[in-house]
Amino acid sequence: MAILHRFRRPPPRIIWVTGSGTEVGKTTVAAALVRVLNRRGYPTTAFKPYAAGLLAEMPERQAWRDPALTGPEVGHDAIQLANASPLTFGYFDLVAPVQFVCFPDFTKTVMARAGSTLLDNRRYFRPEVPLEIADPDARAALVESLGLALADAVPLPGLNFRDAGKIAPDLPVAAFRRLLRLRPHTIVIEGATKFIPSFRGGLPIDHLVYLERPAITVHPAVHRPQPRFRAQSQLVTNDQLIRSLAEAGHPPIALTLPEAAEDRQEAVADAMAAEILSHIVCTESRWARFRSAVWLLARRRRTLAPPSSAR
Repeated sequence: MAILHRFRRPPPRIIWVTGSGTEVGKTTVAAALVRVLNRRGYPTTAFKPYAAGLLAEMPERQAWRDPALTGPEVGHDAIQLANASPLTFGYFDLVAPVQFVCFPDFTKTVMARAGSTLLDNRRYFRPEVPLEIADPDARAALVESLGLALADAVPLPGLNFRDAGKIAPDLPVAAFRRLLRLRPHTIVIEGATKFIPSFRGGLPIDHLVYLERPAITVHPAVHRPQPRFRAQSQLVTNDQLIRSLAEAGHPPIALTLPEAAEDRQEAVADAMAAEILSHIVCTESRWARFRSAVWLLARRRRTLAPPSSAR
């Protein structure tokens, strides 16, 4: 049964952010959408059901981590998305419940973590046969320094990122349900690389943003179920979804994400998010606009309870 039928309150608005590959600006835009909506008074969270990060970059991420809130498998995307909202600040492994750890590049999986610290349901997986790399000693040193639970990981044949939806399909939905308890007005769901972020029990897509840097294509008022999730199948690329939207006859809005100096990137992304939202709001029904007005008036803003009292 879909999550939609399990909650009496109206479901949150769902905005998908997906793209043509890595480094096209998905996380930048998704985090900006979350920031802008929260600043306007609409409680909003991000969710990235499947994420990957490089092992060599994780030691520097530890400065952002509170061990009581999240595990050591910290990816850059999870930090950006979780900290974009006051509702989820610091809860990196709740916002990104499946995190692959790769070394020396994204083609080689060291291990994967599914679950979150808050829900006390973390599980670990590794390739049954470790992949050969040029510097195994460096990998081992990084694993030891971070305290990754590689020794306790379940071995899986040929584990790679496309298996992210297969390893523990109930754990992303558990994290998503915990986010729903915050009663967000909107949840921005980001896909990894060019894969769709479908997960068991996911809510219908209201609006979709597609990035192929520097181009941004906004598909407002999609209002369709998420593509079917198959627990035993690998992740699916977004090609068919984007093609079906193009064939549906609803004209998308074409925008461009401008380049910006590092100290201006967040401001530029926020301005772009505001423009995307202006197009989305114009297409929403009167009921959706009324519900948004009620949210703004009530300003029901909850934050995650400390782990000791949240269960």
